[in-house]
Amino acid sequence: EEGVRSRRSNSTSISAAAGHFWQSCINDIMVPNLKQLGSKRVDEAMPLNQLRQRGLGLLVKIFLQKLHTMLPLKNFHVILVNVIDTIQQYVTLGKDSTLGEMALEALKNLMLVMSSTGAFSPEQNPTGKELCDLAWAHIEPVCPGLREALSPSKKVEVPEKVESTGNDNNDVASNPPHQQQPQSKSSDNVS
Repeated sequence: EEGVRSRRSNSTSISAAAGHFWQSCINDIMVPNLKQLGSKRVDEAMPLNQLRQRGLGLLVKIFLQKLHTMLPLKNFHVILVNVIDTIQQYVTLGKDSTLGEMALEALKNLMLVMSSTGAFSPEQNPTGKELCDLAWAHIEPVCPGLREALSPSKKVEVPEKVESTGNDNNDVASNPPHQQQPQSKSSDNVS
């Protein structure tokens, strides 16, 4: 029994260390470098935009892949805000370009993955509601309407926001299966 407790303790310590490692990589290396790269105004030189796209893609990929190791950290909210703010910088910088489109898609993916993994669910994460509110507080000023775009089914659930179009929103023909969103507790917190 003591050996099992010792192994669990070691496993928890390793997981916490991994979370701190990835937190440090994101906050101390990736975010500052991407922010600096995003602040340089160049006449849309192709190599610079490609570098920005690759760097942003790497940031989001690492953040989402290591989400489970960083989520338990006490200051996870700081990492989340840094990542969101960096993505938004690229949304603004790349307005009407491939960079802006890529950054907006990265932001959408980030929110959808966090929601689907339960990061915003109070049942699965004690600070889920606060994280969700914090994320949207940072996103909405730069990307108004994104919340509604990610959860169109919410308009059906809240009668006072529904506009009569004469179409039945629950009709499979008007909402093909690939567009219908499952009604689960974790996806409810996206919006």
